[in-house]
Amino acid sequence: MSFKMRFILLALVLLFSIDSAVAKPELKKSPSAKSLWTGRKGKIDGAVDIMDVDSARYIDSKNKSKLPLPSQKSLDQALSDITRIRIVDSGTEGGKALEGKVILDTSDPRIIHELRALLRIKEDPESFGHDMCLGGPCIEVYSKNNWKFCLGIQHGSSIRWVGWSDDTDLLKPKEFILWLASKGATGPKLEMERQIEQAKFDSPKSQQARLNQFIQTMPASMKVFFGAAKSLPGGPGNEVLMLDELFPKYKAIPKERRLSAAKAAIASQFPKTQDQIRALLEWSAAIDYPYAAAYRKFPTELLLEYEPSEILAVVKAAAKGSSAWVGASRLYSYMGFRDKFLYGYPELDAPLKQRILAELKATGKNKNDVQEFEEAISEWMYPIRREAILRERAKGNHSQFR
Repeated sequence: MSFKMRFILLALVLLFSIDSAVAKPELKKSPSAKSLWTGRKGKIDGAVDIMDVDSARYIDSKNKSKLPLPSQKSLDQALSDITRIRIVDSGTEGGKALEGKVILDTSDPRIIHELRALLRIKEDPESFGHDMCLGGPCIEVYSKNNWKFCLGIQHGSSIRWVGWSDDTDLLKPKEFILWLASKGATGPKLEMERQIEQAKFDSPKSQQARLNQFIQTMPASMKVFFGAAKSLPGGPGNEVLMLDELFPKYKAIPKERRLSAAKAAIASQFPKTQDQIRALLEWSAAIDYPYAAAYRKFPTELLLEYEPSEILAVVKAAAKGSSAWVGASRLYSYMGFRDKFLYGYPELDAPLKQRILAELKATGKNKNDVQEFEEAISEWMYPIRREAILRERAKGNHSQFR
């Protein structure tokens, strides 16, 4: 995929998606001590787009930048006299590494030669653009122990250099990703493996399997609530993710009434509130596909209709090995829940966090949930997002935040 197309798709993700599986640094502290994030008025009424400052800077300077386009010659010249490299487990901002663990620090000429050989770029303008994430890891290069610059690695497949106007793709990303992994920087390799896993779900057969799982694992009352599903369109790239595109009966319910109607439906099957909550946690956990976002988030969104204390009581009462623990991790990781508790959920104390992580890891199959939950509890809310939400709430607006 060209960088221009990737830029468009990622811009759309900022507007319309809730979560994004992008490489994230272990810690996100700006080297300039300023906020990494900025807010912009979105194209959708009432929406506020949150983006990193480098992405905002790129959008502002597009077609105005006086920096040169990426070229192999300029990169080779910049790397010609390096005598030391450091691989840091972090993204970049303003051409500098964010705070993160140093994975490798070496002056070995053989390793430096390997790096130079692998940093072959595409000079096709179609591959130029800007990947709208912080990236990670990054590579700091030195000449005679003097810091020269930092290369940002975007998903292992492209690089960012402050000396260029744009990012650009690598000619052999797989080889570079494997080289990074051999040096201890395993993030891009794990992301590549997730992308391979995602590709398995592109066929109509796999799309139908995802929909079938969503339907088969839902409580009986939810089957009645949603009604019959439409047939999925065939062919790669025709995957339908939005529930109102799949279920005509659900689509007929006004948007503002859908969750309250769903809560009433599940209450008809489970009169006791704790049984309703338990059923929703278990339904959420039963949806195995890590990329079926619209399916997976519905039980979680419905849980937001309940009092958090009621949910907490059910979670704490769950037996060891109960799937309710997986459902709980998805609730507490969900941005909608975190928006309700901008400074963290106090009842999610250290023992409970560790219990949820232990239960997730014990399943042996919920790696994505482990990653999402660990990220949520380590960085509950970006300050700029919190500020934007508080500002809108003060105005009496119930804006969407993407």
